[in-house]
Amino acid sequence: RSKVNFTLRPLELRDVGACFHLGDRIFSETKFNNLYRTWDEFEVVNLINSHPEFCFIAETVEDDEISQPNLTNKTLAGFALGSVLIKKNGKFCIGYLDWVVVEPRFQCQGIGTALIKRVIDALRDEYQVKILIADTPAGNK
Repeated sequence: RSKVNFTLRPLELRDVGACFHLGDRIFSETKFNNLYRTWDEFEVVNLINSHPEFCFIAETVEDDEISQPNLTNKTLAGFALGSVLIKKNGKFCIGYLDWVVVEPRFQCQGIGTALIKRVIDALRDEYQVKILIADTPAGNK
């Protein structure tokens, strides 16, 4: 499989539907029945409303799109949704990596890693988060 070019950008309201449908395909109950959280139609909406600064998407970029950015036909390759919990005393923040999804045909090309790094960087920049929690399926490698 050839390496795909991709870009990361903040998740926008126009992306919510595509992200929901990708997550719905990936996190179906039959595939991931041991997740602590459940995927539903409110996950993307709730996180983009409460913590938009920690929500990012990856889009594929064709070679000709790099030289002519106005002629794009980008494809959603994945997304990451994060959040933060600020403790009552305000001196302690915990970051959450709520969801990371990469379209299966684009997996193992660095997209998931780049999305995770982007969320972590945003959590550090905004709230100096030193603790990050991520739920993973039992069989995650």
